[in-house]
Amino acid sequence: MNHLIRIALFAMVACSLVLASSCSKDKALQPVPPTLCDTVSPSFANEIHPIFIANCAVGGCHTQADQANGFQYETYQGVINVVNLGDRLVNAINHRPGVTPMPFGGPQLPDSLIKKIECWIANGALNN
Repeated sequence: MNHLIRIALFAMVACSLVLASSCSKDKALQPVPPTLCDTVSPSFANEIHPIFIANCAVGGCHTQADQANGFQYETYQGVINVVNLGDRLVNAINHRPGVTPMPFGGPQLPDSLIKKIECWIANGALNN
């Protein structure tokens, strides 16, 4: 009988080790999905410029006619001028301290749009 107890005990320990080593919560075994920025570079003409037109140039703000604070978003050159200032644009659309939150007087842009703009900038802010 003592022999059967040892075998049962050995089987339980072996099963415990197998189960512990195959934990489904082991993050090292789960692939990390790529971010949008790793796989796609947003197009200025098709994705980025429409965001600025709808949210920044709407109502006469940030247009060529009324360059609020000297910024206009109706053209690529106007947008890239702001991008070239550093993090000001990204900080404003993320409503970070130290800058005026944009869109002015409105809610923060959805995260998906902010990520597209950030990705476009990270990929060189191309006029594509």
